[in-house]
Amino acid sequence: MARPSLAISRCTETPTSPRLLLTNVHAPKGQSHQLNIILHAGQEGGQGLVTQDPGPAWKRGPILRAALGVFPALLQAHSVLGHGAALCTGAKGIVNSSLIPSLVGKLQTEEERIQELLLDTLAACLMEDATEALASRVVPFLKEKLLSANSNIRSKAAQALIAVSIPLEGKNQVWQHDIIPILVHLLKDKEEEVQASAAGALMYVTVTTKGKYAALDTEAIGPLLELLHSPLSKARLNAIKVLTMLAEAPEGRKILQSHVPTFRALKEDTSAAVQRAAQIAVKVIEWKP
Repeated sequence: MARPSLAISRCTETPTSPRLLLTNVHAPKGQSHQLNIILHAGQEGGQGLVTQDPGPAWKRGPILRAALGVFPALLQAHSVLGHGAALCTGAKGIVNSSLIPSLVGKLQTEEERIQELLLDTLAACLMEDATEALASRVVPFLKEKLLSANSNIRSKAAQALIAVSIPLEGKNQVWQHDIIPILVHLLKDKEEEVQASAAGALMYVTVTTKGKYAALDTEAIGPLLELLHSPLSKARLNAIKVLTMLAEAPEGRKILQSHVPTFRALKEDTSAAVQRAAQIAVKVIEWKP
């Protein structure tokens, strides 16, 4: 009997059209927990991975969904998905193939190494369209991952929440599931990457009035001010942007007025983006109705 075969590979039909494709992965009897992915060398200037089949890459979406359900350890498979999702067309392909519910569900069952790859893939896909993920209860799943003992998972879950929180529905769900206090707590995480990611998520959820006051009620300003001295420029940048959002509320603006000199000092920061953000923050804090 012929061995069943499936494959996940990224196909490049043109330099500007990378896609994900199923082909040529073998699952011999007795090794159903392993997926051996055959990847062909990149061509066309190193643009992606080329397969034998140049046909429509996503018409086999149901096969991939079946594979995700059959193989409980798909580290390599999810890795390839992540590589494809990092490209705009790859993320769109995953979304259009209705794979998001399967990926969200796997967050609950896969081992931590695969969870990290799933979170990377979801973050890229959610930037493309978060609608299906929001309907699949991705927000409460990400809330659970924020509490993980694994710092990589905490950081990547916060990064996925950044993408989730771009649409208004995502912002509302983050508020409804009481995630803002957890994000504020993560501002004091022992890992700097987690701090930066948590500040990034807060940057989006505090756009709404509910989000602003949830952060203020959780006393977010203190740890955010501490992050202004982080060695990571992205942490400083994200913290400034969150504080700027909080300064739009009268209560936040009142607290931050005594910290204007700190923001002025950041106009000399080594990062041009931090300099610009600090200038905007000062204008918002000093604004008078």
